[in-house]
Amino acid sequence: MADFFLSERAAEDIEEMAEYGFTNFGVSKSREYGQGLEVCLAQLAMSPLMGLGADELADDLRRFLYGSHWIFYVQRPGGIHVVRVLQKNMDFVRHL
Repeated sequence: MADFFLSERAAEDIEEMAEYGFTNFGVSKSREYGQGLEVCLAQLAMSPLMGLGADELADDLRRFLYGSHWIFYVQRPGGIHVVRVLQKNMDFVRHL
């Protein structure tokens, strides 16, 4: 079984996302989005090639759009290593 691993920055991204969702959309919607993200990460761990190549940003980097966030990750033995989870309108180069 494949698994996903979060960098410290990715964990912070997800925490900030949850706080923003709670404040702006309420507990139910925030929880729903977070659970969907977890399912998405598990699917990416099982099938890392679902994401698009992002070699223009960093070697071996891939990205996948979930809702309004890009998940940036690298394929590793046994799954994926999630580097960042950024809003789709952010300047990726600046934040990676």
